[in-house]
Amino acid sequence: MKNRATPAGSCSPAAVQSVSKQYKRRDPLRAISYSLKKWIASILALVFALALVGCNRLLIKKENVKNISVSSDPSGYEYAFQGDDAQAIIDYLTSLNLIPHHGNFDDVGMSWHISIEYENGNTVRVYHNCNKYVQMNDGSWYQITFEEADRFSALLEELNQ
Repeated sequence: MKNRATPAGSCSPAAVQSVSKQYKRRDPLRAISYSLKKWIASILALVFALALVGCNRLLIKKENVKNISVSSDPSGYEYAFQGDDAQAIIDYLTSLNLIPHHGNFDDVGMSWHISIEYENGNTVRVYHNCNKYVQMNDGSWYQITFEEADRFSALLEELNQ
């Protein structure tokens, strides 16, 4: 005869342990739960690793750029680029090594407002601040090296000749 349930309080510890083992083997939700926990742990580990490394590139589409306008703040410089010149600006922006920046700016200086207009009507705005910081739309600020910032000034000068 198979084990049958007994009234509460009359189960021996061995019987409880036996039923507990059967429950663990037969409970599909527990197996799914364990798999889900492993999957979530893997995703969290990946997110943590990416946070340590940082998303080090601006997520700008390179295709179908209609035109790019660049203006300075304080005002005084305004440029418009299309075709290969616009592609040179896109190549520069997507090549930046970005370091997440948290906190206040330690410099005051010129800023560039870069507006990228795509053929489908979408616009992306990039702010290039004080030769040290970059932001896309209203996202996070990132720090760049002075050499990378200087490359932008040189590129504008080259394209504007």
